[in-house]
Amino acid sequence: MPRRPLPAALAGTALLLSGCAATDSPDDAPATTPATTAQAAPTGIDPAFAVIDAVLAQHPGGVITVVDHDLRTGSYDVDVVIDAAVIKLEVDDAGRISVAEREGDDDEDVRAAADATVTVAEALRQALDLHPDALADDLELEEDDGRLIWEIDLDTRERTDLVELSIPAVAPRP
Repeated sequence: MPRRPLPAALAGTALLLSGCAATDSPDDAPATTPATTAQAAPTGIDPAFAVIDAVLAQHPGGVITVVDHDLRTGSYDVDVVIDAAVIKLEVDDAGRISVAEREGDDDEDVRAAADATVTVAEALRQALDLHPDALADDLELEEDDGRLIWEIDLDTRERTDLVELSIPAVAPRP
């Protein structure tokens, strides 16, 4: 099967996941899962959505706190909080997910993940509603002046900087 770049390999919103069962591997050894297969993306769908879906399929119940696109390699660095641990993942341009690092003591990220009521996918959708032709470069759950926000950097389709947005990470109460 020819190797396709990440946007072609992952950009669909309806993922057909295969082989994403957890495997036992030592904490210091990179754990890699088989590539995730996705349907072709409709125009305007950001490939970051497929990365988010693939990570959450492999780590159900996890809360993603960082999605960072690496322009040089086409891969994504993703931080996901599971229970009281932060797991740093890399999703390569073929859609393979590997564990880059495990952190057990990042209290700020764990607390922010527990407090956030707006998911990374919801925040990205809000950002793309404002800039429909943009692509996600960096999404990060942060505290800013006592407020929990998603700081989102968007690029143009040509991958040049477009805009930085702050999306509330806690939905207002009705």
